Amino acid sequence: MVLSKVPHTPWQNRITRVFDRLMKNRTWVVLVVLALAIRWVALYPVWVEHYYSTRFFPVFAHGQRILLGWIPFSVGDLFYGVLALLIIFKTVGLVRNLYRREVNRAYAVSGAQQFIFFFLFVYVFFNLLWGLNYSRAGIGYQLQLLPDSATVEEVDRLTVSLLEKATANRLQLPPQDKWSRIRKRSLFTQSMLVYQRPGQPYSFSPHAISSVKPSLYSYLGNYLGFQGYYNPFSGEAQVNTTIPPMLQPFVTL
Repeated sequence: MVLSKVPHTPWQNRITRVFDRLMKNRTWVVLVVLALAIRWVALYPVWVEHYYSTRFFPVFAHGQRILLGWIPFSVGDLFYGVLALLIIFKTVGLVRNLYRREVNRAYAVSGAQQFIFFFLFVYVFFNLLWGLNYSRAGIGYQLQLLPDSATVEEVDRLTVSLLEKATANRLQLPPQDKWSRIRKRSLFTQSMLVYQRPGQPYSFSPHAISSVKPSLYSYLGNYLGFQGYYNPFSGEAQVNTTIPPMLQPFVTL
């Protein structure tokens, strides 16, 4: 018995036509070549550091902050929400069609092609917009740090020193009740002043324009275990503002 293809609604037909236009042979070739090039470039951390992390990425990220940094809410979180709803919608439709046995070979092949194309598209753009930073030489290379060993006594002294500094800084903060009333925007603005301090030695981390915003999924983050994250597709930094106030400046930075 040969099953006919499941009829689509006009909205689904529009999405299918868009995918069909994008999924031409030329587009597939470009995505595959870019994906392979990204994997090859990632094998050379120093090259990534010099050409991607300190040249291409700062310029592109600056443009993202100019476009979206002034918007008071997270555009990237809205994008993730729409994407999650689309995935749920597609998954429910697939389960329904499987239950009704309305899936034939052509339907399965088309679905697999769309999934692979979507994965390639996200993979390439994620790495171009941020992901290659995971393959950079790192902070040790930037600060010219050399591997060194330390004794237990030296680690203990460092721990005590950091604890004393943290205690001294805490005494300079306002009382807890006043601290809890500090507005999120004020916290984000003051945190970004660290990057704009004249004469600061970390020239590899400039932030002329801020794009730090409260996450729309802060309460969900308490269950998923994240305190903050960077959205490479919008250039926004999201902070889970339901975590203890003392952690929020650290996460913001």
